Amino acid sequence: TNPGDGVGGTITWNLSSVAPGVPATPSYQVAVDDPVIVNSVFTNSVAVTTPSMAGGATGERSAGTGYTAADAVTLNSPLASITKSAIPTSATIGEVVTYSIAVAIPPGSIMYDATVLDVLPSDLSFDGITSTSCTMGAVPCVPALDVQHLYNSGQTYSFFLGDIASSSAASRVVTIVYNAHIDNTVAAGAIRTNGATIFGNTTDVLAADPGFVSGPFDVSTGPAATTIDIVEPTLTIDKDVSAQSGDSDWRRAKPGDFLDYTLLVANTGTDLSPAHEITVVDTLPAGVSDPSLISGGGVWASGPRTITWTVPGPLHPETSRALSYRVYVDAALDWTDENAAAAELVNIADVASYYGVPAAERTANGFDYIIYTDTVADTVSVELDLAQIGDYVWFDVDGDGAQDGAE
Repeated sequence: TNPGDGVGGTITWNLSSVAPGVPATPSYQVAVDDPVIVNSVFTNSVAVTTPSMAGGATGERSAGTGYTAADAVTLNSPLASITKSAIPTSATIGEVVTYSIAVAIPPGSIMYDATVLDVLPSDLSFDGITSTSCTMGAVPCVPALDVQHLYNSGQTYSFFLGDIASSSAASRVVTIVYNAHIDNTVAAGAIRTNGATIFGNTTDVLAADPGFVSGPFDVSTGPAATTIDIVEPTLTIDKDVSAQSGDSDWRRAKPGDFLDYTLLVANTGTDLSPAHEITVVDTLPAGVSDPSLISGGGVWASGPRTITWTVPGPLHPETSRALSYRVYVDAALDWTDENAAAAELVNIADVASYYGVPAAERTANGFDYIIYTDTVADTVSVELDLAQIGDYVWFDVDGDGAQDGAE
């Protein structure tokens, strides 16, 4: 009986009177735009005023408690969503990380000037987009969506998607996959987090690809964040000789004895990654034979008297690799070879170098990699029993040059 007039976007009702305890309930319907703009906020406010008397009487009251009231209702349109993932979730220096970003526009909605801004953390370098896709329901988008527009400002990378609308039946999902690698400016134990945010406008501000990292924007969702743990290999070496006591790295031997040596290379510590192309070198002292029973493909070089092993790896965290060989103590050694100050046979084993990334990957990518040379060498000593009984000695008491019976 009291229709509103709908002037200027405002609906006005003129109610002749509202009896105490009997509320008036004007009502109306509206239709949401199709498609509706994602991430929109619709706030509908209502206010009521009334005088104290009907008919505009002189001196009536129209302000103060009970003469005015207001209320509001807020509705939200469907939200665009964004997720981000990384493979692997831990990586070493020079290793490639593959990031995936998925943006979903809900059914029956649109986002104008959709732009993904991805802030890549320090110590990572962007290597390029590897693939993009757009699906609606279970089928590719028609027309296809071009997401190859890529710009950056510092570590912020922009993927311009344009205007994205979805049907009333299914979401439109845009997926961007790109690679980045870990720079040689960070160490094991660090954590690098990056986040991607989808931005857009409520009107079509950008009629074409802006050609740069654009903004500001009206609406956004995110950031969707993912983290990378920085890891590195850490190798140790422990060398032992047969019949040593505990881990003393020391024993006694005689000329002609055989000595069995064992080297244990281990990848141990915290925040570890696999080790690759491990070079182990054991330097043999003079006084022992050429080695035999060399395990693991070790190569003997008689000139420098070294055994060199190349262990391709991967040597995974908290695992080890055992290497071994046998030598014989030179049977011709005698008391003239005695070293009173130290053990006669001292040899040293070391991990000369190793890598955190396989050779094939290093060759293919050509990034800045670390050649690790930080392993502490291990030394084993063998004390030889070379002493012997000396010549027969007597004391010539009477000085006659002959051993008498009492001498």
